[in-house]
Amino acid sequence: MANNTTNLADFIPTEKIEEAANSLNLTTPTYLALADTGDQVGPGLGANVQIGFAETPTVPAGTVPQNAEAPIIDLNDSHVNITPGTVRFGFMLSRELTHDAAISLMRRGVRNVFRAMLNRIDSDGWATIASLTNISGSTTVDLTEAIWLAAKTAFEIQLPDTANGAAYIARPTQYLNWVQNVQTLASAYFGSEPIAAGVQATANLIGQGGFRGSRHGVPLFQSMNVPLNGTNDALTAFFGMQEGSTFQYRAWELINMEEEWIPGRKAWALWFAMRYGVGLLRQSDARQLIADDV
Repeated sequence: MANNTTNLADFIPTEKIEEAANSLNLTTPTYLALADTGDQVGPGLGANVQIGFAETPTVPAGTVPQNAEAPIIDLNDSHVNITPGTVRFGFMLSRELTHDAAISLMRRGVRNVFRAMLNRIDSDGWATIASLTNISGSTTVDLTEAIWLAAKTAFEIQLPDTANGAAYIARPTQYLNWVQNVQTLASAYFGSEPIAAGVQATANLIGQGGFRGSRHGVPLFQSMNVPLNGTNDALTAFFGMQEGSTFQYRAWELINMEEEWIPGRKAWALWFAMRYGVGLLRQSDARQLIADDV
């Protein structure tokens, strides 16, 4: 490798910059994995995209005689307008640093930038939980099995459209409180072997990363970007996953990186950008559950 190169690919060994993100072993954040991400918004479609959803119609009562004309029913729709915002920034990477540091250090730096940008999307997306209008739970109250089941039942009574399955998202503290509550209940019930019973009862609540397991048929996920209210309570949520989800995300410009050699600084300027928007489509397909985060 030449000492006077101005090609960043000499320090980040990928043939294309777009391939860098794929080769950095980044984990997809829970919001992008669970929300309806749709297709990338193409050029010329404007700075505002309307996303529509056809409601389930009401089937007329009774039957239609053989020669009678079928009635016309109303097919209502829901829609949300998503307006994008642009996030962009840059930083300098000096040639001295590239000489003095290992290639892995440069690679790690770029990886962490991409990771931070994905985390920004995750944060903006889950922040919309605060705007959900169907709400269960109480402030300053730990999450318990009974509270979670009551909220799950209330969610199901809403008759949500969950063609791709329902999910629950929370922060780590809610799972800790929930696990402790379930273990206490199990220990009280199975008094002869309380420890073993408690561990068995929470086996599907203890996981790592974004996916925590499942409980009563509901996949459980976690993110530190689940929002808090002003009293240190987490605004967790039940919702339908992926296509048709209440949580809507659209990208006008995917995360990208460009390089520029600055001769006077003997450095590369690395520029990062992304353009996207988030919104809520159908309130009836999601439910907020308030639980203590302390």
